[in-house]
Amino acid sequence: MSKHQHYLWSEIHEWLRHVHRDQPEFHRELLTRASLLCEGHAGGIALDPDHSVSWIGRDLTLDKVLEWEEQGYGLLAPDAPWRCHCPAGEEFLPVMAVPYRQGEQLTLTLVLIRNAGSEPFAREDELNANRLIQEAMSTMDKNTLLEELASSNAALRQRQDEQDELIRELKQARDQLMQSEKMASIGQLAAGVAHEINNPIGYVRSNLSSLREYTESLLALNDAFAEALGEKFQSPELQSLCRSHDLEFIREDLPSLLDESRDGIERVEKIIRSLRDFSRTDTGEMESLDIHQCLNKALAVARNEIKYRATVETDFAELPAITGVDSQLGQVFLNLLVNAAQAIEEQGLITISTAHRDADHIEVRIADTGKGVDPDNLDRLFEPFFTTKPVGKGTGLGLSLSYGIVQSHQGELSVSSTPGEGTTFRVVLPVQQAASGAAE
Repeated sequence: MSKHQHYLWSEIHEWLRHVHRDQPEFHRELLTRASLLCEGHAGGIALDPDHSVSWIGRDLTLDKVLEWEEQGYGLLAPDAPWRCHCPAGEEFLPVMAVPYRQGEQLTLTLVLIRNAGSEPFAREDELNANRLIQEAMSTMDKNTLLEELASSNAALRQRQDEQDELIRELKQARDQLMQSEKMASIGQLAAGVAHEINNPIGYVRSNLSSLREYTESLLALNDAFAEALGEKFQSPELQSLCRSHDLEFIREDLPSLLDESRDGIERVEKIIRSLRDFSRTDTGEMESLDIHQCLNKALAVARNEIKYRATVETDFAELPAITGVDSQLGQVFLNLLVNAAQAIEEQGLITISTAHRDADHIEVRIADTGKGVDPDNLDRLFEPFFTTKPVGKGTGLGLSLSYGIVQSHQGELSVSSTPGEGTTFRVVLPVQQAASGAAE
């Protein structure tokens, strides 16, 4: 093999690495390289059973080509007795046709022709042309198969990713359902406890009211006796008795004791109402609600968790009523408030603010001055079972459940945090749902 041909074959092999069936310039580039290998002018035709070609040879058909191939005859015509008239108008003499068989199908015939008077094709030309055709077609088939395999693998990977995502969503839905059932059970228990407490609290309130009346009556009676006795009431014996029982202090202290008891009962009743409102069972039907009332109820339930850790400040804007499920949004705000309180190690501040973000959305922000969240963990806060709390202090489902509830309300729940400074959760909710019905 000459140095020139060695260079040509190196270039051909490099070209073949990238050929495929859909490459529009494939056949033109193939003919160009065949021309360079055999030092001839190249043209290509595809033979099929229904047509014959006469400008190469008289009535050259696919059957005739296949017959010659089966008989072992090469289509080498170095001294063809006829003159060929190419459609281009030039007259040629030596003709070489190189067929390529793919299974039982003849897919391509490469035709090489030289000008009249040039040297005829040699056996080496036929071998080079055949080799070029075989390598080009087999490499193209291989590359096509590799591309199809790569495409199939990519499709499989995509389907696998979709299945993994579906499994993740199903697992998250299952976990949220379990947490919802757990919260429902806790809610039913809280409602039952609230009901049981409410009855004796009613007795206490009623008795306190009666006790105030009785006390006022007794004090009035004491004053009447003192007035009726006149100077006798000032006797050393009665005055000593009054001093020993500290009657004046009782007269001053008793009303304040009754007032404090009444205030305590009212606080207990308020907590009971909040528990009953928060834990009441419902069908999840959307209703018009005041987001500030929802926040205040959640704040009342969470106050015991908050009061020893933080001061609460509110900055409520004037907002329109929104559509939502009151108990579900209350659960979201309760989770966020409890998280805010637990993030504060010493006495801190929790700020609850609302804003009319635009004509169609409101925004609730719950910010704390706690220890903040590590940036590496920020993107994982809404993952099921992910928690930064110590073992036994959290399930890692509260924020995940809250995220799902806000999404079911067609809203957004996001978080920003600076380690050492605090964390802010932002809840954006539409004023009106795109479609009425139950929150799923």
